[in-house]
Amino acid sequence: MKGANSLQLFIQKVQAAKAEYLSPITLVLSQGLHILSGKNGSGKSTLLKLVSGVIPLASGNISLVKHGVEYISPSYKSRIGYAPQEIAVYDEMRAVHYLRYVGRMKLIPEDLLEGRIEQVITELNINTWCSSNIGQLSMGQKRMLLFAQSILADPDILLLDETLEALDIEQQSHLLGILHKSAKHSIILVASHRKEQWTDHATQFIEL
Repeated sequence: MKGANSLQLFIQKVQAAKAEYLSPITLVLSQGLHILSGKNGSGKSTLLKLVSGVIPLASGNISLVKHGVEYISPSYKSRIGYAPQEIAVYDEMRAVHYLRYVGRMKLIPEDLLEGRIEQVITELNINTWCSSNIGQLSMGQKRMLLFAQSILADPDILLLDETLEALDIEQQSHLLGILHKSAKHSIILVASHRKEQWTDHATQFIEL
């Protein structure tokens, strides 16, 4: 297990382009479960996209410090897992093939990839539908698939946008338990408009 504060994410005066609303923001995050809250349009999703590199910074800096070594863009991005709110996946692809595709994109070694996919499928209890085409899955199952791909490479930083949306109570409880354990050694940043779902697990709430 990583030691206390062996991971720190520095978000310094970051701002998006004018088309994406977000006031300049500075945060320092250590291991834990950090919940971004705020009204619709406050910039929660935009901040996650900036940290993940989906959209470019207009100004500011983002860096990760791990065991005293600083990683700046783009090197820190390989240490990120990201599950966006938008479910944009390949309907004709089988779910397990999608995980294999993502694993290769993340450069997980071929000799480790199948074992890691099986580990994630088992941990999330999604084996009953992983052989199905994605287009046949429910919204909740697609949400779980997005979460599965986000943790596939065992990231130091996990970015989740409304990740409990469309999940039933049992799925929510299972996912919260996984995140609670993962927060002991990872930085997890979640955008959510429902703070009450996270009260028993959050390290802190960040209001935007």
